[in-house]
Amino acid sequence: AVKRGYNSLSTSDSGQFVAATAFDSYIYISSDFGSSWSELSSLGSKGWMDVAMSSTGQYMYFVVKNGQIYSSDSYGDVSSIVISNEEVNNWRSISSSSSGAYVYGVVRNGAIYKSDDYGLTWST
Repeated sequence: AVKRGYNSLSTSDSGQFVAATAFDSYIYISSDFGSSWSELSSLGSKGWMDVAMSSTGQYMYFVVKNGQIYSSDSYGDVSSIVISNEEVNNWRSISSSSSGAYVYGVVRNGAIYKSDDYGLTWST
């Protein structure tokens, strides 16, 4: 991938799927073990803070500083990405269980948010 000041990275267990975020830039996805990369520019240049994915790479989660949670249920395909209805927050980190069903997000003030339905709904 082109040098972009990446700040987070996540891979599937096999290493086939890789997602990287760059702050004030874009999300980058590879489905071929990092040999080539797709820039998800249609999502816009944002303060992407972190990325997490399930063990297969099917489910991917992205958080934005002073933004929302974005998720994909189709290996990072841009047409599958949805924005959560969770409030805008100062997101810092996100983590996913191996299945992708359980997702945890941390905001700057220290609150931990949890989803047990693939990021559809969230609670503290």
